[in-house]
Amino acid sequence: MPIGEDTKSRDIEFDLERSVLTLGVKGEALAIDREFGDLSGEGADLSNIGLAYDSLGQTERAIEQYTQALAISREIGDRQLEGNILGSLGNAYSNQGQIERAIEQQTQ
Repeated sequence: MPIGEDTKSRDIEFDLERSVLTLGVKGEALAIDREFGDLSGEGADLSNIGLAYDSLGQTERAIEQYTQALAISREIGDRQLEGNILGSLGNAYSNQGQIERAIEQQTQ
C-alpha cells in the first residue's frame, strides 16, 4: 500500500460516517422545525440534508432536498439561503453532467 493511502482511506471513511450522522441529526432537526413551524430552520435543514446526500453520491436525493429548500427560501424571502441552495443545485446538476441546467441554477 502506498504511503498516505491508508490515511486517504480513513479520510473517506470519516467523510462517509460524518454524512450519515448528518442525515440523522438534520432529519431530527427537520422534524422539530416542522413541528414548530420554523420555515427558516426547515429550509436550512433540507439544504444540509441535500449536502449530505450529495457527499454520499446520491445526487437525485440531494436535488429533491435542495428543491424543497429552495421553495421554502423563496417563500420566506431568505435571499442568502436561496443563493446558497442555487449554488448547491448547480453543483449537483453539474455532477450529473447536466451542464446547461447547472448554469441555469448558478445564474439565477
